[in-house]
Amino acid sequence: MRGKIGFAGILALAAAVAARGQADEWNETVKRANAAELAGDYAVAAGMYREASRLSETFAPADARRVYAFNAVGMMYDAMGRFADSEMAYRRALAVMDLAKEPPTINRAVLLANLANVCLEMDQDVRAEKLLREAIAIHSAVPAPDEVRLSLARNSLAEFLTVKGRHSEAEPLIETSLAALERHPEAATELGSGLNNLGAIRMYQGRFVDAQALLERSLATLEAARGPVHPILLRTLHNLAVAQQRNGLRNDAGETWRRAVDLAAARVGIEHPLYGEILGNYAAYLRQTGNKAQGKALAARSAEILRDHRRRNGVGGVVDVTALRQVTK
Repeated sequence: MRGKIGFAGILALAAAVAARGQADEWNETVKRANAAELAGDYAVAAGMYREASRLSETFAPADARRVYAFNAVGMMYDAMGRFADSEMAYRRALAVMDLAKEPPTINRAVLLANLANVCLEMDQDVRAEKLLREAIAIHSAVPAPDEVRLSLARNSLAEFLTVKGRHSEAEPLIETSLAALERHPEAATELGSGLNNLGAIRMYQGRFVDAQALLERSLATLEAARGPVHPILLRTLHNLAVAQQRNGLRNDAGETWRRAVDLAAARVGIEHPLYGEILGNYAAYLRQTGNKAQGKALAARSAEILRDHRRRNGVGGVVDVTALRQVTK
């Protein structure tokens, strides 16, 4: 899940409908799921959100609680690297929303951005960009745009543009997003993700000292918001290790790589594509620092993890703005 989810910047629908004072089973299930999601226990949260979606089947066909539940399931599947399942959940949420036959709302823009992020993971670049631009257009057209959500949509588009090498387009989007998020203390997680993305751009530009400073700030921001062992730290740890390596800080890079590998194994699992990406780039670090045998073994394991992931999700490759393959070669 990107900047999303967001690990950092997860785009959640507003849960106003879940706060009507009804102490029913659906509300209690969603509360427990929210707590698990906040703690980074995505598999547990996914199970609870699935239960909430099952309970919501008894509601009216266009009930907003059904949209909320399906969207939440999609976010958790995204975070777990189950992109095909995530896409299906988002499509179900959009189908329910369409039943209301209302003009596009901010919630629709959030759903489109979430779906776009999954499309990007599945190599559907044209579709991803179209959905992201549609989401931004909806945010911009509503009478009172939500500054945080609009910033997240812009940040997602900037991630896409970064992946495609369109850095001159991505940079102002991220800088605008960060300026807005700085005004919202409650959006610390999203701010941390945005700082990570700007750090990624600086690395693509070859500005590794600037990148490291941004990534150190990103890590500190995310740790303050979510703690030192939350999976949302993984993308920033990955990028920070790359920046430290490029700045000649091999010992620091090694410590950061090992922290990222251990955290990924413990919190998202050794079959997750992000674990595979981190492991592959750690293997490159090991080879560059003279540990060729271990590097070779980990590189083979990384390739196996990513190959198995592609097979399960039916995609041709894993697209990740923080993998930075052209930087780490």
